[in-house]
Amino acid sequence: MPLINTMNDSKSLPRRDANAADYKDISNTNCNVTRYTRAGKNGKQIVCPECRSIRTVYHFNFSGLTCPECKQSVDKYDWEVYNSNTNKGEKNV
Repeated sequence: MPLINTMNDSKSLPRRDANAADYKDISNTNCNVTRYTRAGKNGKQIVCPECRSIRTVYHFNFSGLTCPECKQSVDKYDWEVYNSNTNKGEKNV
């Protein structure tokens, strides 16, 4: 009895691209600070929503910060977490 290779021309098998995992695109924008934001061992850079200056913080145990650049009092959840993948060519202020 000859062995028939039915895998190559089988119509019953789903297409490979139909089963490929749909990965969510990584956001290229800065994200706002949330209650789940953690600074980590080396700190995290945050961006002022008013003047776009970048600061490093080592904890998020505050309710709001005054930006040293523009002197605006900004609520904690209005600050944005700096996304270094997006802003590769920009200098830190």
